[in-house]
Parts: sequence; structure tokens; C-alpha cells
Amino acid sequence: MVRWISWGMLWISLLPRAQAQEPQKELAVAEGPTREERLAWLEAADRYIRDVFTRQDRLQYPEAAQRYLRMLTLLDDSLTEAEARILAPHVQALEAIYPDARRSLSGAALQRWWQWQDPRPATPRNERLEEHLERWAYAIRHYSVGGKLDDRGLVYVCYGPPSRKTSVRLDHARYRQQVLDREPTLSLSGFPENEFWVYAHLHKDLHFLFVRKGAEGYRIGTSEELIPRGLYQSPRRVMALLRTLEEIYRQLSIYHIDYGMLYDELATYITAVESRIPRPELPSAVAFAQGILSKVQQQDLTVRERQQALRPPFYSNVLEEVDTLAIQLRIARFLNPDGVTRTEVYWSGPVATFRLSKAQQRRLERQGVDPAQAAYVLESSLLQYDADYRITAPAKFYYRLTAAALEQLQGWLAPQRYVVESPRDLYHLAFEVDQYATLPHRFSPEQAILVKLFAIRLDSLRALKADPELLEMSDLLPLWYDAAASDTLPGRPYPFVQLSPEVPLALYFEVYHLRLGAGERTRYEVAYEVRRRAEGGLLRRGELVQIGSRTVYEGTSRKAREYIVLDLQTWKDMRSVEVVVRVRDLHSGQEVWRAINFELIS
Repeated sequence: MVRWISWGMLWISLLPRAQAQEPQKELAVAEGPTREERLAWLEAADRYIRDVFTRQDRLQYPEAAQRYLRMLTLLDDSLTEAEARILAPHVQALEAIYPDARRSLSGAALQRWWQWQDPRPATPRNERLEEHLERWAYAIRHYSVGGKLDDRGLVYVCYGPPSRKTSVRLDHARYRQQVLDREPTLSLSGFPENEFWVYAHLHKDLHFLFVRKGAEGYRIGTSEELIPRGLYQSPRRVMALLRTLEEIYRQLSIYHIDYGMLYDELATYITAVESRIPRPELPSAVAFAQGILSKVQQQDLTVRERQQALRPPFYSNVLEEVDTLAIQLRIARFLNPDGVTRTEVYWSGPVATFRLSKAQQRRLERQGVDPAQAAYVLESSLLQYDADYRITAPAKFYYRLTAAALEQLQGWLAPQRYVVESPRDLYHLAFEVDQYATLPHRFSPEQAILVKLFAIRLDSLRALKADPELLEMSDLLPLWYDAAASDTLPGRPYPFVQLSPEVPLALYFEVYHLRLGAGERTRYEVAYEVRRRAEGGLLRRGELVQIGSRTVYEGTSRKAREYIVLDLQTWKDMRSVEVVVRVRDLHSGQEVWRAINFELIS
């Protein structure tokens, strides 16, 4: 059973901040009479972005990121050749991390996508976008040819610096003595330049071998491409070919096991040949080389296919030292008397999720903060966006908790309720909870240390229908049912997805615009069904079971407040349920419905 606590919480609502991330702002220069002015602005913005992120002037990151977003708006217009040339490196980097960018170069769509990549929507900065531009500026300087990123640059933009970086080099004394000195026509210039990057922090098997392709720069290649073509020309050079392969795989096997088996096979054969002990079972060098080259090709193909499967679209380490808070929330839309949709957000989390791990405590100690003496502040933020993703209603709330109290408290945080009103049809929400460690009796977000975070975006919410001729219904609000509760709600809000059979669950909802019939009375039917998947043996797994009920009500108001009490004892041994509530106006014949899902726990 879920245990509830009361923290005697005092939440302080702050005044809404000025809009700090206004994404769709038009360029002032775009209204100018000439293309030359717009090109001049574009060139200046590109130089500014490169300069800020090259110098890593973090104070200027927000302004540089905003200029970048404004640059993207030009993609919605017809571009001159000069403008397209300036934007091309940015578009190329976008295509690396956002495959859909290839299909639609819409500036507005790309701005919305970047907004959704923001790991902390409640802050005026987009940390993920700043990380991208920092990587891009570095890649342009170090991994580009003629202003265009090569494959190293594209990988760097996607994943940042590798955990290991090396190259296969064939200029040391042993290889020179055994191969180069014996093959006068073979020189180091015949071996292509290469780099080997390992991303073990993403996956133990994720690595890239880059081979230089002349004017194209470095491209993702194969180990076979490291072998000079001249070694294939004559059977006389077969031992030089095998020793070259042995050296290539010896160096690669140090960094990844993928190449270890081939190295062992090559080293074993060459050692046997060099021992000069007659072995009838030993194949000829030519036959062995043909077999090993076939294995090399197969190995390269296997590695390439695996890399494609392992590669995530991108990796961000913006919040790598910040843990995730186990927050749960529900939202429910209601209709105000004036026709404005009211969205209520309820959230909570287990007290244990706010406690620091040993690793986090050590991080605080390294930053000069004693975890046992620190105060912990929760900053929760609710932001509402209009249809164009402009913030319309930001609000922040704070709560302070000492380390001692955090260790003593048990159960769950008492559910918190936030309300925003949405006069327009389409809107979006973002919700964030930040946990800071700070010095006792003093809190400043600029000086506090972020230790845990929860953030979620709720996209494309629709306002409820305000037309009095159309039947409408609120969302279903789950409650911890209490028959003795006040008339406002028959219980406490239950924002959790998980349910146990001991929870006295009720679903509260409101119905709007009921039709008045004879005697100025309403008449409507409320029906609900519980759809659940039964556990059990092989024949029962996944079976869809339904439980339903129908009731007819009458009233004198066009608005009705209803709730349904559910008996969870009949849901034992179930995995998940969906509850569907339907309301039918018996006078107008109109019908509306809402659904809600739960995961069941024992």
C-alpha cells in the first residue's frame, strides 16, 4: 500500500518571468529592402556563433544560440547561393543528429525540434543546443574539408569526444625491419592515414575506424582499406601482406576485442612459418592469405552492421552528473464557466528519490559541500506554451528540506497541484522539478548545485470545446477515495500510474453542455468499462477482459459533476488496465468519452 505523508509544505509562487526564449522572433534585417542586408546579417551571425563557441565564452552562449535559431528561420525563405553556402554546414550537422531534417528543411519545424531537445525547459537556456553548437564549432575547426564536415566531424557532432582515440601506425622498427626494408618499392606513403575512435562510455562495442580518402577527408572505412594495394599484386609479397595484417590487427586488438581473434590467427600462422619446423598440416602462405582476407571482409561487414545497430541518433552529456527524479504526474483538463480550459497538474514522488547516492555525496564533497550539513531545495516549474511554442504562463515554486529530515521521512511526497488556463485551442506544457544542494539558510540558483532533475513535455494539448451546443467532458482525475471528504472532491488526487488492490480508487470527471428536456431537466447515461489483460498460463496470457456498468442520471444543471468508485480487489493478478468512461446525452444523442491507464502492482 502507498504510504502518504504530510510535510507541512510551504510553497512560494513567484511572479512570471519575462519570456527569455522567444524562438520565432523575426530578424529585423529580414524586413530590409535588400538581399545584401540579410546576407550581411547572416555572415555576421555565423562568425559570431563560431567565435563564441570556439572560445567557449559561456556567458555569450545563450545569445549565440538565439542567433542560430534565427538563422534557421531563413530556411523557410528562398535562399541565394551565398546564403545557402553559409547555412550548409549547419544543415549538414543537423542531418547527422536529426534524420527527419533531410526530408523537411523547415525553419519553424527545426526550431520546435530544438525546443524539445532542451533537457531543462524551465531555464532560459537550451543546454543541449549549446552543447551541439560547441561540438559543431570544434568539428568545423578540426574535422572538416573545405568547410564541410568529414565523417569524423559528423560522429563528433553526434557523440562528442571519444573515450579513446588512436591510429594504426606502421613506422616502428619491428615492422620496418620485417616488411619495409625487404620491399624497397613499398613505402609508408602507401599506407592511408587513419584514426580509430572508441565510444566505450556509450557501448562497449561502439567504435569507428576512419580512413583518409584524399580530398574527401576521413570517411568511415574498414580494416582492409588500411592495406596498400601494392601488396596484392604478387604472390611474392604474400608474407609482407600477412605481416601487415598482423600488425594492423595487433594494434586494433589493443583497443577492441573485435580484432583479437584475427590477430591471434595471423600471429599463430606467422610464428609457425618462421619457426621453420616442417608441418604438413600448415597451408601455403597464398592459401592462408586467401582464407584470412575472406575472414577480414566478413569481419568488416559484421562490424559495420553492428555499428549501425548500436549507434544512437546522438548522445548528450549535458547532465551526466545529474540523476533523474522518480516523479509521477497526471493532468486533467476542465472547463471554466467562461469557456476557458483549465489544466490541473498533479505530481508526487517517493521520498527516497530525493535522497543522494554515495556517488552524488562524493561529488558534493569534491565541490566543498558537506552532504550532511547541506540544505536541499526543490524548484518545480510549470510552463505553458501557445501553439507557436511561445511561453505564456511560467510559474515556479520552492520547498526547502534539510538532510536530516530527508533521512527521517518515509513514503511519498504529498501530491502537489498546479493550475494553468488555456484560452486557445492548441497549447503545450512543460514541467520540471530540480533538486539543488545548497548551504543552510541560503539559496541562490546560481550558486546551488543541481543534483537531481525531472523534466517532461506535454505536446499538442487541445482546449475543451466551449460551444454550448456540443456535449463536452473533462479528463478523468484519479482520486484516493474518501467518502468523508469535502464536497469539492471526494478524496485526494492520486497522480500515480501504479495501483495496488488496497487503493480506494475513484475517477472524478465533469460533463458540460447537457441538453435540457421536458421540465427543464437533463437526462444522461454514464457507462464505464475496465479493460484489462489477464495474467496466468499460456492460454490466458494477453486475454482481453472487460467489466462494465451503466447508470442513467437526471438533473437540472447543464453541468454535472460525477465520480465512479472502482473496486480494485477484482483486479488482482492483472498487469495493466484501461478504464474508459462514456457519457451520452439522452436528449441530444451526443456522446463523449475519456480513458485512463494504470499499471497494477501486488
